Amino acid sequence: MNAAAKCGRLMEHWIRLHWFELSALVLLDLNLLFVIKVLSVLRAVQDGLILLARWLDIARSDTDRQPGAGTDAGKH
Repeated sequence: MNAAAKCGRLMEHWIRLHWFELSALVLLDLNLLFVIKVLSVLRAVQDGLILLARWLDIARSDTDRQPGAGTDAGKH
């Protein structure tokens, strides 16, 4: 029996013995990937809301600068 075959059998035996730990590591990695993706989406939503709030604030300040805006003085 050569060294490569012996190493292959040892690796196969090790995987059979530790399959539960390996699968748990794979699930933890997938969970971490999912959390990273969710956090990036939440960050993008937050950036979008900040831009929307700035745009609404600019629109509101433009409306406030117009003469008679928001009052009944301009109607008379």
